[in-house]
Amino acid sequence: MTSFTPSNSQAVAIRAIKTWFETRTHEQQVFRLFGYAGSGKSTVLKFALDELGLSPHRSARDGTCVPGVVTATFTGKAALVLSRKGTPARTIHSLIYSVSEATEEAVSYTHLTLPTICSV
Repeated sequence: MTSFTPSNSQAVAIRAIKTWFETRTHEQQVFRLFGYAGSGKSTVLKFALDELGLSPHRSARDGTCVPGVVTATFTGKAALVLSRKGTPARTIHSLIYSVSEATEEAVSYTHLTLPTICSV
Protein backbone atom coordinates (compact mmCIF):
# COMPACT_ATOMS: atom_id res chain seq x y z
CA MET A 1 0.00 0.00 0.00
CA THR A 2 1.19 3.53 -0.67
CA SER A 3 2.39 5.79 2.11
CA PHE A 4 -0.82 7.27 3.45
CA THR A 5 -1.64 8.72 6.82
CA PRO A 6 -5.29 8.32 7.78
CA SER A 7 -7.16 11.34 9.11
CA ASN A 8 -8.10 11.38 12.79
CA SER A 9 -11.60 10.10 12.09
CA GLN A 10 -10.25 7.38 9.79
CA ALA A 11 -7.74 6.31 12.45
CA VAL A 12 -10.56 6.11 15.01
CA ALA A 13 -12.60 3.94 12.61
CA ILE A 14 -9.64 1.63 11.93
CA ARG A 15 -9.09 1.19 15.69
CA ALA A 16 -12.81 0.51 16.19
CA ILE A 17 -12.76 -2.21 13.51
CA LYS A 18 -9.66 -3.80 15.01
CA THR A 19 -11.12 -3.72 18.54
CA TRP A 20 -14.40 -5.24 17.34
CA PHE A 21 -12.62 -7.99 15.42
CA GLU A 22 -10.21 -8.85 18.22
CA THR A 23 -12.64 -8.72 21.15
CA ARG A 24 -16.33 -8.58 20.18
CA THR A 25 -17.07 -10.78 17.14
CA HIS A 26 -18.57 -13.45 19.41
CA GLU A 27 -21.32 -11.03 20.51
CA GLN A 28 -21.67 -8.96 17.31
CA GLN A 29 -20.95 -10.79 14.05
CA VAL A 30 -21.30 -7.76 11.78
CA PHE A 31 -19.40 -4.49 11.84
CA ARG A 32 -21.15 -1.60 10.09
CA LEU A 33 -19.10 1.22 8.61
CA PHE A 34 -21.09 4.28 7.53
CA GLY A 35 -20.12 7.63 6.06
CA TYR A 36 -20.84 10.12 3.31
CA ALA A 37 -19.54 9.55 -0.20
CA GLY A 38 -15.85 10.40 -0.33
CA SER A 39 -15.36 10.23 3.44
CA GLY A 40 -12.80 7.42 3.16
CA LYS A 41 -14.78 4.27 4.01
CA SER A 42 -13.00 2.23 1.32
CA THR A 43 -9.62 3.40 2.58
CA VAL A 44 -10.52 2.65 6.20
CA LEU A 45 -11.65 -0.86 5.26
CA LYS A 46 -8.50 -1.55 3.23
CA PHE A 47 -6.21 -0.37 6.04
CA ALA A 48 -8.13 -2.27 8.73
CA LEU A 49 -8.04 -5.53 6.74
CA ASP A 50 -4.32 -5.06 6.06
CA GLU A 51 -3.53 -4.34 9.72
CA LEU A 52 -5.51 -7.40 10.83
CA GLY A 53 -3.85 -9.58 8.19
CA LEU A 54 -7.23 -10.51 6.69
CA SER A 55 -8.13 -11.12 3.07
CA PRO A 56 -11.43 -10.60 1.31
CA HIS A 57 -13.66 -13.60 0.65
CA ARG A 58 -13.20 -14.85 -2.91
CA SER A 59 -14.50 -17.57 -5.14
CA ALA A 60 -11.70 -19.62 -6.60
CA ARG A 61 -11.56 -20.25 -10.33
CA ASP A 62 -12.49 -23.89 -9.82
CA GLY A 63 -15.72 -22.88 -8.06
CA THR A 64 -14.53 -23.56 -4.53
CA CYS A 65 -14.73 -20.97 -1.78
CA VAL A 66 -11.69 -19.17 -0.40
CA PRO A 67 -12.72 -18.04 3.12
CA GLY A 68 -12.24 -14.44 4.14
CA VAL A 69 -14.00 -11.22 5.00
CA VAL A 70 -17.29 -10.63 3.18
CA THR A 71 -17.92 -6.99 2.36
CA ALA A 72 -21.57 -6.08 1.77
CA THR A 73 -23.04 -2.78 0.63
CA PHE A 74 -26.52 -1.31 0.29
CA THR A 75 -26.07 -0.39 -3.37
CA GLY A 76 -24.43 -1.82 -6.45
CA LYS A 77 -22.59 1.48 -6.94
CA ALA A 78 -20.93 1.17 -3.53
CA ALA A 79 -19.96 -2.45 -4.28
CA LEU A 80 -18.47 -1.34 -7.60
CA VAL A 81 -16.44 1.43 -5.95
CA LEU A 82 -15.02 -0.98 -3.37
CA SER A 83 -14.23 -3.60 -6.00
CA ARG A 84 -12.44 -1.05 -8.17
CA LYS A 85 -10.35 -0.04 -5.16
CA GLY A 86 -9.28 -3.65 -4.56
CA THR A 87 -11.81 -4.90 -2.01
CA PRO A 88 -14.34 -7.31 -3.52
CA ALA A 89 -17.86 -6.44 -2.38
CA ARG A 90 -21.44 -7.45 -3.07
CA THR A 91 -24.80 -5.96 -2.28
CA ILE A 92 -26.61 -7.21 0.81
CA HIS A 93 -29.44 -8.33 -1.48
CA SER A 94 -27.11 -10.50 -3.55
CA LEU A 95 -25.83 -12.20 -0.40
CA ILE A 96 -29.33 -12.96 0.88
CA TYR A 97 -30.86 -14.25 -2.33
CA SER A 98 -29.50 -16.60 -4.94
CA VAL A 99 -31.14 -17.79 -8.10
CA SER A 100 -31.36 -21.49 -8.63
CA GLU A 101 -32.26 -22.50 -12.15
CA ALA A 102 -34.15 -25.70 -12.75
CA THR A 103 -33.53 -28.04 -15.64
CA GLU A 104 -36.32 -28.90 -18.07
CA GLU A 105 -36.49 -32.35 -16.46
CA ALA A 106 -37.02 -30.88 -12.98
CA VAL A 107 -39.76 -28.56 -14.24
CA SER A 108 -41.53 -31.44 -15.99
CA TYR A 109 -41.22 -33.67 -12.92
CA THR A 110 -42.62 -30.95 -10.64
CA HIS A 111 -45.49 -30.30 -13.02
CA LEU A 112 -46.36 -34.01 -13.11
CA THR A 113 -46.06 -34.63 -9.35
CA LEU A 114 -47.80 -31.58 -7.90
CA PRO A 115 -51.54 -31.95 -7.33
CA THR A 116 -53.84 -29.69 -9.31
CA ILE A 117 -55.17 -27.09 -6.89
CA CYS A 118 -57.65 -25.42 -9.18
CA SER A 119 -58.95 -26.39 -12.59
CA VAL A 120 -60.68 -24.00 -14.90
